[in-house]
Amino acid sequence: MGTVRFIFLLSILIFIPFSSSFALENGDWQLWNTDGIEYKANSRLKLAAEEELRFADGMSSLYYHHTQGGFDIKCFDWLSLGADYRQVWEKFGDKWKQENRPQINGTLSWDFKAFKVQDRSRMEYRIRKWKQDDWRYRNKLTVLFPLKFEKVELDPYVADEMFFNCGPDNRLARNRLYGGLKLKLYKHIKGEVYYMWQSSREKRGWTGWNVLGLKASLAF
Repeated sequence: MGTVRFIFLLSILIFIPFSSSFALENGDWQLWNTDGIEYKANSRLKLAAEEELRFADGMSSLYYHHTQGGFDIKCFDWLSLGADYRQVWEKFGDKWKQENRPQINGTLSWDFKAFKVQDRSRMEYRIRKWKQDDWRYRNKLTVLFPLKFEKVELDPYVADEMFFNCGPDNRLARNRLYGGLKLKLYKHIKGEVYYMWQSSREKRGWTGWNVLGLKASLAF
């Protein structure tokens, strides 16, 4: 399965720059903006915090906000483990509803020729007063092709993330397909811009929308 997804993402990396978006006519256009800060305590331990805002209805209406903090430990060159805690506020109709979400992460990393590959597994526990608590598993496979210039590091990438609900509803619930660019502008400033097509399983069937993502973070 991992090999098939890897080949698929490589084909997307080649295809995206020469293609008009296949998803332009499907669903809403949204803007997701993330601001964060990272602190590398030592060669193994990294602390991080972020805040994300999501705008729907043609990028005009705020419907989602989360704040998250956590840590990541580099156990080996090929394995990192970490944990985060995320507080989510999401708008349903006219009401804002809260969700608290502890998360544990494990990321495998390796090189394939000039590409860097990362496979992150995440298990999250969703705590909600308005709905039954449950577990969700997420797997994100990312393929990067690093480019280095004199002062700027660029990492074009493609990624695919699958969401699996656990418990009674034990099935694939969501998929995200990314194409983006990571940038390291200065020593302590990192950025990212991406396009994402998200498909979610709803009662009426699969629905999807387009997402333009922007990220900025300070790294120390």
